[in-house]
Amino acid sequence: MRTLPRLGLSPIPMHCVAITSWRSSARLNEPAVMVGAARHRVKRAAGYPRGMCRVCMKRPEIPDERYGRCEQCAKAGRNAFRFRLFPARGGAGFTVKAGELSPHALGQKWRAPLNAYKGHLTTKTNLGLHELEMVTAKERVESLRIAPDLAGHDEEVVAALHDAAERTDSAW
Repeated sequence: MRTLPRLGLSPIPMHCVAITSWRSSARLNEPAVMVGAARHRVKRAAGYPRGMCRVCMKRPEIPDERYGRCEQCAKAGRNAFRFRLFPARGGAGFTVKAGELSPHALGQKWRAPLNAYKGHLTTKTNLGLHELEMVTAKERVESLRIAPDLAGHDEEVVAALHDAAERTDSAW
C-alpha cells in the first residue's frame, strides 16, 4: 500500500466505529486520512438526537461519561446495570446468562441490597429481548426494570437475579 510522501500516512478510508452512547457511527480524527479529504473531528451522524441518560432517561448524558449517565445521576451515584436472561435448563423460570457485573461482584456487593429490595418491577420499552436492568443508588437497589417480553414473569425474573447473586462463578 502506498503512503503519502509528505505525511507518511496510509491512505486508509474513513474509519467508522460504533458509539453506543450516540447509537450511531462517528468519524474519528485519526492520523490515517483519505487522500485529498479534509480532516474531521468526532461528530454525530446527521439526524440523531443527543443520547439520553441510561438511568433516568430524562436528561442528556455527559459526553465522555463511562456509564452513560447525566450530571445529576453521576453526582447522586446512580448506576444502571443490565443483565441478559434466558430460559432455565429445566424449562421453568429464567437464568442470568450475561451481565455488566460479574457474578462475583453481584454476590459480593449487591446480594444484601437485592434481598432488601421490596419494590415491584417496571416494564421499559428501551430494553432489548430478555433484558433486566438493575438501577442502583450508592449502596441500595433503587428499581428493577424488565423488557416488555418479560412482563408477567416478575417472580421468575427476581428469582433468577437472586440465584445469580448466589453463584460462586467468576464469569457468566
